[in-house]
Amino acid sequence: EDGGTFLRIISAGDGDAPKPHAKLDLPENAIQVRLQYKLRSANMKVLPEPAWAGGFMGGSFFDAQGQALKPFVPSRRMKENNADWIECEDTFEVPGGAVQVMLQPGLYFSTGTLDVDDVQVFIE
Repeated sequence: EDGGTFLRIISAGDGDAPKPHAKLDLPENAIQVRLQYKLRSANMKVLPEPAWAGGFMGGSFFDAQGQALKPFVPSRRMKENNADWIECEDTFEVPGGAVQVMLQPGLYFSTGTLDVDDVQVFIE
């Protein structure tokens, strides 16, 4: 794509594609995490359950001991083919005790191809 790079996640099998992730440290006074990114998809097949299945930018907040505190699922989930990039923005409240946020885009209970690009993270 015009010499740029983006993340491509492919699952042709049972809907359990690898889910790459990145962990970011949170400052003590963090109130929310705002994400901006783009998604596109191809060959999507989404299982009927759970209701939150699809291709999306998921993640979790973690405490100082590395225990997951609260997962997050964005409002935008790819459940059908979208050849054009779709711009997404999500804001998540940081739970008490959180010291890290993990971003984990992936195909959840889905097969096909999910592309992720232009990810920006704002910790406010």
